[in-house]
Amino acid sequence: MNSLEDLRGKATSLPPEVQNQARFAARNAFARARLLQPYLANFMGEITLLQTEEVGPTFAVSPDMYLIYNPAFILGLNDAGRNPDTGEPMSLWEYGIAFLHESLHIVFNHFERFYKYRMKMGIEDTPTSRHRWNIAGDCVINVILRGVVPINPNFENLFVSFMNRRA
Repeated sequence: MNSLEDLRGKATSLPPEVQNQARFAARNAFARARLLQPYLANFMGEITLLQTEEVGPTFAVSPDMYLIYNPAFILGLNDAGRNPDTGEPMSLWEYGIAFLHESLHIVFNHFERFYKYRMKMGIEDTPTSRHRWNIAGDCVINVILRGVVPINPNFENLFVSFMNRRA
């Protein structure tokens, strides 16, 4: 992926009004993530959202507190942003859960831990090793999120439904 400096302000192929819709939807979903787990609200308030199609089909996070999202994903315009069973775009609450998941990569310091693990084990920094580390981190985060009951019980069915789709 490009550096954050390259991504900041980079034009997308989407019209400005669609970019604005995506920006609003991302902020709305991020606010929902903070409501789902309020104990992370202060931490999540420090994360900067960055919109670019260069990130791939969904999300990425950076160790310096950026959550980078694809506007087509957050608006359900690509397959990654759609429910695989119904073809419908994910709800903002589902995106909120996804934002919460991505934020936990930063909370758990997965970047620094990967670096230290690689150095200790003599593992080369390759796309494959980074991908494997990310999958391992995803597994840990998903286990933790499955064990967390959302504060508002109205969200529990939504949360379980989303987590079962990601399994």
